[in-house]
Amino acid sequence: MKIRSWQVLCAAALLSAGCGARGEPEDGPGRAGGMVVLDERQLANRAGTLLRVLQQNGPMLVRETAGCPEITFRGSKRFHGHSTPSIYVNGMRAVNTCVLDEFSAADVRRVEIYPSGMTSHPQFRGSADGLILVFLLGTSMDH
Repeated sequence: MKIRSWQVLCAAALLSAGCGARGEPEDGPGRAGGMVVLDERQLANRAGTLLRVLQQNGPMLVRETAGCPEITFRGSKRFHGHSTPSIYVNGMRAVNTCVLDEFSAADVRRVEIYPSGMTSHPQFRGSADGLILVFLLGTSMDH
């Protein structure tokens, strides 16, 4: 039986896709099913605000404006207007995206980013524009 080069390439692609999570650097964000998670260990050594760290490590584009920054998840398609993900800090809904610029990344225990806007956490309402859950150090994550 003769193996074609495209079959070898397909097999290599499948094998590497299965190993993706293991090949991620220790300090890189965890990704599962489109969700991105940054935990305390990954955030502790990051300088700057939470927004800057998320911009560097998350699946999002940030556009500075005169007011609060506009956040759009990569791959989001809008025909008009802008999209703003729902943001929760310790279970409380944030009024705007400015809140992400108010915290140092080192003060955050965990961030969960859901570009799809859907989470299995029943206490958080889904959003078509995405969802960002922030849990600060010194607080319980059971909200």
